[in-house]
Amino acid sequence: MHQPDYKKRPGGKLNYILDFANTTNGGDEQDWLEAGETITSAQITPIADITILDSSVNLSGNQVEVWVADGIKGVTYAIECTVTTSKAIPNTAQFRTAVIELLITIT
Repeated sequence: MHQPDYKKRPGGKLNYILDFANTTNGGDEQDWLEAGETITSAQITPIADITILDSSVNLSGNQVEVWVADGIKGVTYAIECTVTTSKAIPNTAQFRTAVIELLITIT
C-alpha cells in the first residue's frame, strides 16, 4: 500500500495545493506542464466518501487548490484531480490523504 501524501484530522478542513508547474523545462517526468502551458480547468473527484468543499486554479495557472473535509479516522482516501490545459490536453493526477487523530500532550 502506498503511503499517504497528506494527513488530516477526522473533523478537520484542510486545503491542499497540487503544483503542476514545469520544474525543469526539459521534458522530465516531473513536468506536468510545458513551458507557457497553463491549467484552464480542474475537476476534483474523491475515490471514496470524503467531502470536497471547493477547488480552484491559481492565477498563474499552474496550481490547483483543493479543500477537503471530514473522513473516518484510520482510512486513507484517494482523490483525483483532472486538469485541462491551455493546449486542450487532459491530465489526471491522484493524491492520498490519511485521516488520523492528532494527539497533543500539554505538560
